[in-house]
Amino acid sequence: MRLLTTVFLSFCTSLCYSQGGWLKSKGELYAQLTEQGFAATDYYNLNGVDLQTSQFNYLSTQLYAEYGLFKHLTTIISWPLVTRQQFETTEAVTGVGDLKIELKFPIYQKELNIAFSVAPEIPIGNRNLFAQSKLLSFEQINLPSGDGEFNVWSTLAASSSIGSLPAYLTLHSSYNYRTHYLNTPFQDQWANGLKLGYNPFKALWLEAQLSTLSRVGEQKGATEFTRGNGTTYTSLILGVSYEIIRNCGLSLKYQRSNNLIVPQRNIYQANLFSLGIYYQRKPKEQPKN
Repeated sequence: MRLLTTVFLSFCTSLCYSQGGWLKSKGELYAQLTEQGFAATDYYNLNGVDLQTSQFNYLSTQLYAEYGLFKHLTTIISWPLVTRQQFETTEAVTGVGDLKIELKFPIYQKELNIAFSVAPEIPIGNRNLFAQSKLLSFEQINLPSGDGEFNVWSTLAASSSIGSLPAYLTLHSSYNYRTHYLNTPFQDQWANGLKLGYNPFKALWLEAQLSTLSRVGEQKGATEFTRGNGTTYTSLILGVSYEIIRNCGLSLKYQRSNNLIVPQRNIYQANLFSLGIYYQRKPKEQPKN
């Protein structure tokens, strides 16, 4: 367990719902409740070396919502409501995650849709959650559900339909300004991604996304790996969503990290699955005079 306290990372994942160039119209709402999880034993340390640990299990219930507050302002909330984590050698711990509140503004909204967003992440999650060892009563490991630091994501995204096809393409670039936890400064992060969506028929959407996360600058001082400091990876996401009844449907996604563009560091490599239920509401059209 002493070893695991130095090699553990709470899996860093982003389903990238909001990273598009479109805004919601005033009064338009999209909300989704998602259950996601994985089990893994392959941990890549800060040097990119693959280490084997006891199996780590992660399960999280997350709330995501977009709302058109004004014509030129979309508000977005992303919040892990409950996170459950454990190694096979420890008891499970549960806690609430950090709250991200995003404001998205239009830059250009015509054939090509470009938007800029700012998203402070408020550290309201459990900064310390100690899981008791099943093997040794005097051993425990810290599995926090929040990283304990205030950070701000800034994102520039561009989206467009693809000719006459029922499809779209999105590109995004994001910078995460990180601060510190206690006396430990965190490295900033740089994320980039490309996303393709295809609508074969009215109720069904298919999505594929390739994204990267890189670290910025040199690491300063000692750090707890559980805070996600120094994490890098390339990620592939495949998704499908289907409208079951009017304005309501299901979303299924698969995500896995790899070394294709940016090498994996400080991360567990796993097959992450998520199942969500969504609701969307568009404002009624105003009668014309």
